[in-house]
Amino acid sequence: MVHREAVSLIEAGVDQLHRTQTWIDLGAGSGTFTTALATLLGPGSTVYAVDKDKASLKRIEASRKGARIAVIPTDFVRDDLPVEWADGILAANALHFVADLDALFARMKNWVKPDGRLIIIEYDTDVATSWIPFPLSFSMLQEFAFKSGFTLTRLGERPSLYNRFGMYAALLMR
Repeated sequence: MVHREAVSLIEAGVDQLHRTQTWIDLGAGSGTFTTALATLLGPGSTVYAVDKDKASLKRIEASRKGARIAVIPTDFVRDDLPVEWADGILAANALHFVADLDALFARMKNWVKPDGRLIIIEYDTDVATSWIPFPLSFSMLQEFAFKSGFTLTRLGERPSLYNRFGMYAALLMR
């Protein structure tokens, strides 16, 4: 996915009131969505790119459009994050690797401010594959959102380049 496509998929879920914000990008990889998010947040904001793959994190820019990008090489499923009370959390193609989503959603509620946002991008399938071991279809996400006390809005969708399943973007808010 190219930068403009990533921006387009998440921009409706990002609060762009031109105030400084702090976000966490879980499973940031090489930073496709990290830099898209930083572009939308702008000057003075910070995006923490979290991934256990240190090599991928090294490819991420240190800033974008005045927003600082800080990398955190850690496993967000197991480890505590050195960031509290973020304005938002982005998880793009990361949650389908998490076996216990109930536990992760409970942790994410502690990482984000009471008025914070979660943007989730996932494959819209219930079928597990070797590339999607723990699928999170939009209907499954609706259940997690309800159980976790979030409202859910579908932001958009796009075809996947890698398989027959489409991808969706969703916004969760308390």
